[in-house]
Amino acid sequence: MRMLVTLGWRVYKRHFQAHKLWTGDFLYRKDNCVLILETRRAPPAAHITADLIGTRVQAGGYRLYYGHLDANGYIYALYQWRPENHIPTLVL
Repeated sequence: MRMLVTLGWRVYKRHFQAHKLWTGDFLYRKDNCVLILETRRAPPAAHITADLIGTRVQAGGYRLYYGHLDANGYIYALYQWRPENHIPTLVL
C-alpha cells in the first residue's frame, strides 16, 4: 500500500460504510479516480463494495477502480468498475 502513496494516491477513508451492513477497507483518491482496496476478505468483496457505491461515485464524476491484496500484501489485481459490469448485490 506504500506504493500507492508513492504514486500519488491518498487514503481518503479507512473502513468506510458502503451500505448500512457492509464496510469497505480502504478508499484511495487521486485526481478524478477512486480506488477501493480490500485487505481482509476474499477477492469478490472488492467487487461487491464497488457495486454498492459505484453509481454514486460515477455520478460525482469519478472513475472507480477496485482491487485486493494477496497473502503477501501485494496488490493482486486492479479492475475498473463500469455500470455494464454491475452485479446486483443484496446485503442481508
